[in-house]
Amino acid sequence: MRHQVPQWYRDAKLGILVRWGVPSVPAYAPSEHGGPLEMLRDHTGRFYFQNHPDAQWYLNSLRISESPVRRYHRRHYGEYTAYERLARRFNEELPLWDPTQWAEAFREAGARYVVMTAKHHDGFLLWPARATPVSPSFLAQRDVVGELATAVRALGMRYGVSYSGLLDWTVQPRPIRDFADWRLAKCPGDYPGYVEAHLTELIESTVADVLRIEGGLPAALPCKPLVQAYREAVPDGVANGCWRQTRSIERTIYGSPPGRRLLSSRIRAAAIAGSIGAGRAQGDVPVVEYPAPVTRRSGPWEYVRGLGRSFGFNAAEPASSYLSGVELIHLLVDVVSKNGNLLLSLAPAVDGSLCSEQRDALAILARWLATHGEAIYGTRPWRHSEGVTADGLPVRFTSRPDALYAVVLGRPRMLSIEFPDLDLDGVPRSDVTNEDDSFDVTVLGLEREIRWREEARSVVVDLPGSFVPAEAIVVRFAWRTASDRPASSFYTDLI
Repeated sequence: MRHQVPQWYRDAKLGILVRWGVPSVPAYAPSEHGGPLEMLRDHTGRFYFQNHPDAQWYLNSLRISESPVRRYHRRHYGEYTAYERLARRFNEELPLWDPTQWAEAFREAGARYVVMTAKHHDGFLLWPARATPVSPSFLAQRDVVGELATAVRALGMRYGVSYSGLLDWTVQPRPIRDFADWRLAKCPGDYPGYVEAHLTELIESTVADVLRIEGGLPAALPCKPLVQAYREAVPDGVANGCWRQTRSIERTIYGSPPGRRLLSSRIRAAAIAGSIGAGRAQGDVPVVEYPAPVTRRSGPWEYVRGLGRSFGFNAAEPASSYLSGVELIHLLVDVVSKNGNLLLSLAPAVDGSLCSEQRDALAILARWLATHGEAIYGTRPWRHSEGVTADGLPVRFTSRPDALYAVVLGRPRMLSIEFPDLDLDGVPRSDVTNEDDSFDVTVLGLEREIRWREEARSVVVDLPGSFVPAEAIVVRFAWRTASDRPASSFYTDLI
C-alpha cells in the first residue's frame, strides 16, 4: 500500500477539501455541545452520534428518533418528507454553481491542490456514474467532479477526489449510533461491486492526483488491484485517507456486546488522540482530523479539518466557532513545521457560496501567504519544530537546503525579537558556502535591512519603529557567500 510520497505533495502544504451536496440544503447540525474534539472528550460515543456536530451526517442523524436533527427536520420539512426531496432541491439549485469561481477562489487562498467529495456517506453521487444509485434522485444533474477538475487544472493546481467506501446510507438503513456501528457496518448484496465500479471509473476518468477513501472499504472488495490500477494510471498520485478493511476475524471478536464496547472505546480514544488515521493500511500518508495538539511525525502526514466545527455547511453554527484568519495562519504554520500538509475543508452553501466567516479567513490567509509563502511551500521540518521567544511568543521553524525560517506566532511587545538558544551553526548551508561566509538575516515583507546580534546564547533581531507586525512574523536566516554580498563603499557604509 505504501509507496514513495511524491515531491509535489510534500511541497504543496495546503489543499482544499470540498464538502458539498444534499446536506447543504438543510445545512443543520446541533452546535451547542462544542466541536468534535470537545464532544468526544466530554461525552460518550452514543451521545456524539446522536448530536453529531457535522452537518454532513444529516441523514444518519435523521434516522435517530431522539436526535436534534430529527426534531429540526420535523419542524422545517414535516414528519414524512424524505431525504430524496432534499436531493431534488439540491439539483434544482445546481445550475447556479460556477466551478471556475471556486477554482479561482481556491488558488487565491493559496491552495496547491483541491479534493472534491465525489460521494459521501449519504450515497449521493456528484458525477454521472455508470453504476447508478438505488434511487435516481441520489444523482447530481451536473458532472460536478469533472467540471471542477477542468477548472482547477486550468489554473495549475492538482486535483483529487474523495469517496466514501464503507458507509453508504442508501443501502445501510440502520443508523450509526456508536463507533462500533461504523467499523462493523454491513455491506449487503452487490455493494462491494458497486464501490469497485465507482472507484475504477473515477480512476479512469478523473486521473485524480489524490484518491481519498473515507471510512474504509468493504471487506469483500479486493483492495490491492484497485491500488495497483491507480498506481498505473497516476504514478505520482497519492492514495490517501482510510483504506482499512475490517476482517472477518475482527467482526467475530468485536461482534459481541463487550467486544462492541471495547471497539467503540478504542476508536473514541484514538480520535481524541489524533491517531485514528495513523495506523497501517491508511493510505500513503497518515491522516488525522481535528486533533489537538498537533504532533510532529517522522514522515509526511495530513491534517484535515473545517474552518468551523462541521465539515459540511451548518447555518446554525455560531460565527465564534470558526477559525479566524490569524488562527488559520497559525494552524498552517504549526502543521507545516511538523512535516504535515493542511487539507482545509470548505463548506459551501447549497448555491455554492461560502459564508462570510470562511471568506474572511481565507482572504487573510491569502494576503499572508503572498508575502510569506516561501516559509511554507516547498519547505521541510528543521531539527526543532517549536520554540519560544524571550517574551513568551510561540515560534515554529521550517527550512530549505539553504535557509531557516523562524515564524513568530503573535505580535511582540517590543521592537525586537529574541530567540533564546538558537544555534546558528544549525542553519542549513548550501554546497557553495564555506566557513568564512556570513549570515543574512531578513524579515519577510520588510524591504529595508535590519539589525541583529548574538547575545550569549540568544539571537536578537531588531524591528524598525515603523514596522507593523503581521499575523505571524517570519525571520529568515541564511548563509550569504562572499559573491552574494553587496559591494561596499564609503558612502553606503556611512549610511
